[in-house]
Order: sequence, then C-alpha cells, then structure tokens
Amino acid sequence: MLSVGGGTPCYQGNMNLLNKVSKTFYLHTNIYTLYKRLSTEKKKRPLIAHLSKKKLFKFIMRHLSERIFFYEKSFKKININGKSENDIVQEIIKFIL
Repeated sequence: MLSVGGGTPCYQGNMNLLNKVSKTFYLHTNIYTLYKRLSTEKKKRPLIAHLSKKKLFKFIMRHLSERIFFYEKSFKKININGKSENDIVQEIIKFIL
C-alpha cells in the first residue's frame, strides 16, 4: 500500500500510472474537515506554515478545485466524513480483496 501527497496524482501522468499498477482510493471529505486538519498541522507543512486562516481556507479551495479532476479518476471514492480510521480501513479492504 502506498499513500501519496495530495498533489502527486496531478502531475506528469501520475494518476494514470498509479491506476495502472494499483487500486487507487480517493478519501473524500469536506473542505471544513480539510481546513481543521491542515490548520493544526501548519507548522509541519512549509507550503502553508505562513498562511493566515483566511488564506489557508482559500488555498485549500483553490487546490481542491484544481485537483478534483485527477482525484475523481481513482478506482474508488470513499466518503470519510464521520467515519473512524478503522471503518475507513475496512472499507478499503473490502475493495482490495
């Protein structure tokens, strides 16, 4: 299993390559959940460490709108809102086996 950064599928045909060699999963959540997660991790992420709350929200919206085309090419889209990590893992396993 391989986990890639959010931009990885969007460059140089990576999504097509990933789909060719593996089953890919788009773990879909809402913008507010992404914002909450990223705002607590800002110090560890150089690209967003300097952004204000408002700019971080805009950053997420812009990047998500640019990337959604590639994410939607995944083998399976899984809505993770309100699910535990275990529930998400079990759902992925269901599609792998």
